[in-house]
Amino acid sequence: MRAVDSASDDLGRRDPRTFQGRRAGLVSRVAAAFLDVLVVALIVTGIYLAFVALVFAVSPGTFKPSTLPNWVLIPLTGLVALAYLTQGWSGTGRTYGCSLMGLRVVDRGGNKPRLRRSFLRAGAYVVFPAGLIWVAFSATNRSLQDILVGTYVVYDWAPHEPTVSR
Repeated sequence: MRAVDSASDDLGRRDPRTFQGRRAGLVSRVAAAFLDVLVVALIVTGIYLAFVALVFAVSPGTFKPSTLPNWVLIPLTGLVALAYLTQGWSGTGRTYGCSLMGLRVVDRGGNKPRLRRSFLRAGAYVVFPAGLIWVAFSATNRSLQDILVGTYVVYDWAPHEPTVSR
């Protein structure tokens, strides 16, 4: 009979807590990004529905629902994504997707990034989302955006922001 590692079960699955603080890989980060895209899509949909409801309230007799033109939809989505990502990363170091995947964005000192760094990181993701693929080739599991602004993404299942001693 084989000995079972105390950090794994009988099927060889590792306890997620053993990854606490380690740099996150591509699959976890892509999954978090996908969830964040869904959140941004829901927010943009909510904004559109609120706009349609307002137009209906103002002129119910002549109301005809229409779709947003691309020249409105694309910048609106970019601005919502920029605000959502900036707020999440500068607030707790997490977006909703990061929280569900047990990830946290930290700066070089292990703290949540400040507003400016979060804004620059979010802008880089909105402009060039494919930079996330670099995680697969990076020895330090960093995206191009992480390298550009000096951040890391680590596994962190703690429900609150970690306390870092200075």
